[in-house]
Amino acid sequence: MSPPGFPLTAPPPKLPGDLPPAWRIGDPRHVARTDIADVYRVTSRWGPAALKLFREGNARNEARAPAWLAEMAGPGVVRCFAHEPGRVLLQWLDGPALGDITRQGADRLADMELADLAGRLLSRKTTAQTDFPDLAAWTEGLWAFKPADWWQPEDVAALHAARKIARRLLDTAPTPCLLHGDLHHDNVIRTGWGCVAIDPKGIRGDPAFELANAFRNPKGFVGRLDPACQTGRLALFAQATGLERGRIAGWAMVKCLLSSAWAGEDTTLVRFNLDVYRTLRGAFADVAPLS
Repeated sequence: MSPPGFPLTAPPPKLPGDLPPAWRIGDPRHVARTDIADVYRVTSRWGPAALKLFREGNARNEARAPAWLAEMAGPGVVRCFAHEPGRVLLQWLDGPALGDITRQGADRLADMELADLAGRLLSRKTTAQTDFPDLAAWTEGLWAFKPADWWQPEDVAALHAARKIARRLLDTAPTPCLLHGDLHHDNVIRTGWGCVAIDPKGIRGDPAFELANAFRNPKGFVGRLDPACQTGRLALFAQATGLERGRIAGWAMVKCLLSSAWAGEDTTLVRFNLDVYRTLRGAFADVAPLS
């Protein structure tokens, strides 16, 4: 069920000995490593499950995932069986990620399924959202970030432009929704009963932000740097969700620079984010509120 992770450079860690006996964990098989966690397929009292163990017990920006999963429980959302600090036990999902489907050449179909799921999640009724960070707090790194010396003048100009777009979008934000916060192709599994979202961040804010990271994804897909592909995505996402094209486009561009700020000294990732930003800037040049 897990999207492509990072290659192992050492044997995967053994399961900790203090897992709750009530979970009845057995038959562990390491299946993925992300930048913050190791994922195992296991048996459990609830049936086949994915056990996610965060390195050093720090879930970082996924700390609110269990709360989001509980609030959004229902079709299209992976079940959380149990959780403790630093570890989460989730329903095992058989099926490919939409990222795999995209990389196999069916990118438009995957985009449609992603947009359909986003629309259904955004329409779900939720209770008070005060336990989740708002979008202003989530994006504050965009303003705090100081570019490294190797950033070119045009890169710094892109950062300033993204800040202006973000400020405009935040100042004109509609009623906030509870958002997955990282809804892209590799975080959606196509199962026998439909598409299911995994790995939420859990934030609240402008619903147009929900698909922002989809324009940078999935990994390995050449269409991310194709203006025609990105223009088609924008039209499809807007039609499927009923959201304003300009707001979706704006947040997509902001997310490229926000991810660059988070990437720090990862030169390769920052360069790629800037390339995607420039692709989007050209593709969306005539879309308000960007002009």
